[in-house]
Amino acid sequence: MSLIGLKTIQPTLLVGKPMSGKTTGAIKKLGDPIIMYANEIPNDIYSLPSERGLLIEEIHYKPDVKSIVEIIRTYKGEIIITSNNQKDVPEEIKKKCKISRASREWGREYITNIAPNSEKAESLEKSMYNIMRDFVQSNDRDKVTKILKYNKPSDNYLMIWLMNNIHINSLAFLDSHVKRRWSNNYLYELAAYSISGFGYAQLKTPKKGKYSNLVKICKRVGLKANETHLFLELLNDPDFEKKVKSKVSNAEWRKLGFGEKKLRKNKKYFAKQNNTLEDW
Repeated sequence: MSLIGLKTIQPTLLVGKPMSGKTTGAIKKLGDPIIMYANEIPNDIYSLPSERGLLIEEIHYKPDVKSIVEIIRTYKGEIIITSNNQKDVPEEIKKKCKISRASREWGREYITNIAPNSEKAESLEKSMYNIMRDFVQSNDRDKVTKILKYNKPSDNYLMIWLMNNIHINSLAFLDSHVKRRWSNNYLYELAAYSISGFGYAQLKTPKKGKYSNLVKICKRVGLKANETHLFLELLNDPDFEKKVKSKVSNAEWRKLGFGEKKLRKNKKYFAKQNNTLEDW
């Protein structure tokens, strides 16, 4: 069999969000393609008719990489692969395809034609930064409550973000009475309605706390990890201070507030020489 004149069609990786018309566009281009899902590849991949074309859906979700790579290698027709995002596509498949993006919101346009006054769909699953941005800026407090109940951030983590963005008086009751005593949903509701939303406020993110070596130093001198308060009092004892000084480095001693450790001076020793006539 001669390989001269054999034309290879590079597969197309079509990337786009849900309702962006990936499948519709692929079917329109291929005509009447064979449709299969990336996690349900059939066993008879060598008997697929090349004239119809092949559409492999949802490559981002648990794909059968080995079978798909074999299809790309052996299938003679046109192949289109769809994915919701590019980062979840296996690298072994991605490097064999040319990437195309579906940016048009076909689904949204279809819904707008039927219901012109409908609101744009928004995902409730958000990062903590986006949750708190809505919390601070949105005037729709029912929406904020719904987002908090869906994502369920832990009470301590929520308090850390809240204390940087709203007045401490609004948090006193939540922190002292509600947290871990009543239902989490009740905590989210009280937190959401503690302010009315500013619309213009800038979100303040929590600052990372400074790391302290005090716990490690306590263990090194024979104290427990929760006895750091005793450690600072025992440093008033000269004998204990001398013990600590022998256990810590110069940088740690400086962080404790005692200045610089006195460096030990090495004595210089001179060997006694017997001069001979050759030395002169």
